[in-house]
Amino acid sequence: MQKLSNKIRSFFAAGKARVMLVVSVFLAMFSRPKLALANRRGENFIDSGFKVLIVVVLAAVLLAGLYLLFADLIMPMLEERVTELFNYTGP
Repeated sequence: MQKLSNKIRSFFAAGKARVMLVVSVFLAMFSRPKLALANRRGENFIDSGFKVLIVVVLAAVLLAGLYLLFADLIMPMLEERVTELFNYTGP
């Protein structure tokens, strides 16, 4: 009978520890956004906005450069080579 009562106590003690762990994780999850919202510096919003803007501008410049490269250099050369391949008359 003593073994059974010890098992029951250990089961509930382990359950209590699990509940306390879940509660502490739950509280930690909800305290982080609360702290972030309480932060009045505005550092995250402005910095993130500038980073996104810089990435968008760099991507646009890169795409424009690739477009010019393909339109002016690669496509005419590729078209000429393909035309030469199909107009091959042999030796």
